[in-house]
Amino acid sequence: MLDAIYDELGAAPCLNSGFTLERYFQEMFLPGRSDLANQTLETHKQMWKHVPQQWKDADLVERDHDEVQRWILTLAPGVAPTVMKTFRAVNNAAWYDGYFKEKPYKAPFRYPRLRGRRAKKRITVWNARMVAQAIDTLEHTDFYGLFLCAAGAGLRRGEAIAMDWENVEFEPEEWDDDGNVIHWWARLTVDGSVSAIDGETDTKTVESYRICPLAPIFADRLHRIARASGPIARSRGNGRMSL
Repeated sequence: MLDAIYDELGAAPCLNSGFTLERYFQEMFLPGRSDLANQTLETHKQMWKHVPQQWKDADLVERDHDEVQRWILTLAPGVAPTVMKTFRAVNNAAWYDGYFKEKPYKAPFRYPRLRGRRAKKRITVWNARMVAQAIDTLEHTDFYGLFLCAAGAGLRRGEAIAMDWENVEFEPEEWDDDGNVIHWWARLTVDGSVSAIDGETDTKTVESYRICPLAPIFADRLHRIARASGPIARSRGNGRMSL
């Protein structure tokens, strides 16, 4: 019986790993996610402060679901999902590193909700008419090219601001009887971003580097204001627009 118990303990994930949760976060997780933007890493560091200290000081183990659920409900509604995103990311990284046999925290959790005047309003998802109205409204403004790229290709705000004309490749789609191009497609190479902490940097993650097609309804208008080089989202001083 003793040998069986010993074998079971020896096979248990995280036992004898030498890591507390806090030590894993500082020595393995943060150095191992150097591919992330500094702003993302800074967010993880700020959210990590909300994790209970007794968990940080304990061995690297998966906490009981009900224990984690009780903790989540003690957090402020506005911060709880982001804190849990960091907590999951750290534990998932430990799983990838072989310290858990199974991916931890697979079951869903409930989050506290804002109430009363502070309750979050339902986000309105724009329909085609709203997008068309914005295209018409923003024409001749500094935001026109920014909006065409962001809305047409589904870019993050920082990605759209980081776009240069060198990142855009136009291709004819349709010609008139005289051989003049009347409609265009465009390809946007998304290889950078802008953030408040990092300034101009690479995309948020390696996987975020991509090429996005831009349909004629957006590409035609972008082609009409195209320049040879420089940022698409220009400030009034002709530099890159800030966040």
